[in-house]
Amino acid sequence: MNIARTLLITLPIVFKLYIFINQDEFELSIRSDENKFGYASTSSTPHIDSFLFNSISYGHFTFHNHFINLNISVSRRHLSSCYSIERENVFLPICLLLCGDIHPCPGPTDTSSPTSSSTTYSDYSVFQKRGLHFLHINVRSLLPKLHEIDSLAKKSRAAIISISETWLDSSVPDSEISIENYCIERRDRNRHGGGVCIFIRKDLSYNSRDDLKREDLEAIFIELFLPKTKPILCGCLYRPPTQQNFYTILDELCSSDTHFLEHETILLGDFNTDVSCRKSYPLLQCFKSFVDMFHFKQLICNPTRFGNTSSTIIDLILTSDKDKISQSGVIQTSFSDHFVIFCTRKSVKSYIGGRP
Repeated sequence: MNIARTLLITLPIVFKLYIFINQDEFELSIRSDENKFGYASTSSTPHIDSFLFNSISYGHFTFHNHFINLNISVSRRHLSSCYSIERENVFLPICLLLCGDIHPCPGPTDTSSPTSSSTTYSDYSVFQKRGLHFLHINVRSLLPKLHEIDSLAKKSRAAIISISETWLDSSVPDSEISIENYCIERRDRNRHGGGVCIFIRKDLSYNSRDDLKREDLEAIFIELFLPKTKPILCGCLYRPPTQQNFYTILDELCSSDTHFLEHETILLGDFNTDVSCRKSYPLLQCFKSFVDMFHFKQLICNPTRFGNTSSTIIDLILTSDKDKISQSGVIQTSFSDHFVIFCTRKSVKSYIGGRP
């Protein structure tokens, strides 16, 4: 017993795989009803200490093929809803994850897939990095969360803070949603849903691009001016979950203005298109086609929204000049069911407006 326990402590995963491969007494399976990784027993379930499962739980890492999830458990319930993991498919991913220095989804990136440079953060120290910070969050009603957005602005000193689902209308004046040292550009829907806005730091020069407004597209655009740099087109977008022609309209808009092809562009928003989904579906195909058409790069690769049993990457940042982005990622928040997403654009040396 002492030897066996030592094996469990030092080599918990290898030991259990040894039982599975050579004795076939236990079956490694994924709970299809809750997407959990666990054990199902054909006889009696042995006592397994909780440390066995902590050893393969690494933050938010989740294999895109769902072999490993964040929530891990031992269970004898719902045996009929289990299905086997092929042994050759599970052994190598677990070994790679235990190495600690292997990304769970390695390989080359393309224009439709999240990049590997994105990271999830739990504090705001990331904003100490030099550059212009672009932020976005879906707040699902701005008015009751204005204090949190104001705090976010002070901690990050972001150049741009874009907000989706503001839930505002013309009855709410700019003075009620103002943030110190920031200008605001907004496009409202109503007090029950939708709406976008952009907060721009006051020391930055910009123009509102009202010519890019479309009645059937929930988006707002500005042109940001920096010293010795061509104007940067920045947009905040929101795709309602039921709008299937969103990318068709966005494609037409981008095709109608040469700025999208000739100059630097940064688009932030809640696209309600899960780019972490391994199986292709029509909306995701439309997104990929749009990104490829205009040579955008998608920067966010960590979950931006968590449900009860799943996570998605639906809040995205698209950029036309990835080489000018020094960092990007996700910041955990408690005031919304979406996380903050951000990217930092490298700043020019002769920067206007104090600390970059």
